[in-house]
Amino acid sequence: MSSHSIVCPFCPLACDDVTVNTAATDVGCELADAELAVALGAPPARLESDLLRAIDLPTLAGKLQLSPRPLVEANGLAIEECKQLHRLVQTYGLRLCRSATPTELALAQSVSRDGMIAATLAEICHRADLILTFGDLQRPWPRLGERVSAGSASRIDLGTASLSLLAELQTARLQTGTGAKQRISPPTEIASIMDRLRRSRYTGIVVGADAFDPGTEVIAAELLNRWIQQINERLPAEANSDDGDSQPKSRAALLWVSAEQNLQSVFRWRSNQDAASTWTATPTADIRIGSPRLASGHPVGRVQLQIGGIDPGVDHAHAYLPASQPGVHHRGTTIRGDGTVSLPLLKWSDSDLPPRLERLESVLRLTQPPHQPHSVG
Repeated sequence: MSSHSIVCPFCPLACDDVTVNTAATDVGCELADAELAVALGAPPARLESDLLRAIDLPTLAGKLQLSPRPLVEANGLAIEECKQLHRLVQTYGLRLCRSATPTELALAQSVSRDGMIAATLAEICHRADLILTFGDLQRPWPRLGERVSAGSASRIDLGTASLSLLAELQTARLQTGTGAKQRISPPTEIASIMDRLRRSRYTGIVVGADAFDPGTEVIAAELLNRWIQQINERLPAEANSDDGDSQPKSRAALLWVSAEQNLQSVFRWRSNQDAASTWTATPTADIRIGSPRLASGHPVGRVQLQIGGIDPGVDHAHAYLPASQPGVHHRGTTIRGDGTVSLPLLKWSDSDLPPRLERLESVLRLTQPPHQPHSVG
């Protein structure tokens, strides 16, 4: 197989510096290499532990125990697939569930309520002179740490943030502004961080996996988001520095790479409705599209059917159907997980397998009566 320069379709970073040669990428991303191997050599269909040489879809569908209005977990869909899924939600009353960690859910809740001062990946790389990171930047997107460190910015890794750490950062910021009387001396490491932050012209704050202590995610996400807002609210008072430079310093912005960017965008375009309006808190879906997020450090539920992606085995899927992959076997479009740029997904290999959403619709036709659109959500 010849070499191809591609936009990687396998995670929301949508890395556009990837070259595919034979069955591996040139960037050393374990996620991309694992997904690529499956896309180019799809595992066989199966029902339980029985491999299916010929797919008898009506028989297989009859052996699935799907709920009325099946619950669907959609992982890594392209824009075109999200449009198809939106139509199927309206036609069959599908419910959607999120394959998200507690950190991601907490950030989504905080952002939906309070908004956010957002950074893009490009801004982190080209504008930031200081980067603060929380959590593990290797999971679930292996190249996130590499990408945010591509520029010349200094980086401080703060690990998993406790509520006490976030409270200390917030308090230190409030007490050490220009002209403020410092009543309590913060710990030395906090004072050092705040000093570097105040000297920074643009600070990128990046959240990875397991960014907050277990059980505190909702409160921690709110504290982090409000701290960033407070830093920016204090800019006018801190614009004048000792060196006579009147340009504002210490602008801080949050980089949060969301795996749901495509799905959320399409639902807003199509119905002025948030995809979350169809999400349920039920942890286990009936149908999964794409690979389970095995690397994200949270339990993987057992679905009745997985369509496409890496076959997770009998423990995580009653049945598996291979499917063709956008960005490999057919063209598509994706929005980078920071929500700033749309990128083309190229077709550079052939497959006789139907696309993932075509597989899903075929199963739904055999198992579900049409649902009235007005009752969705």
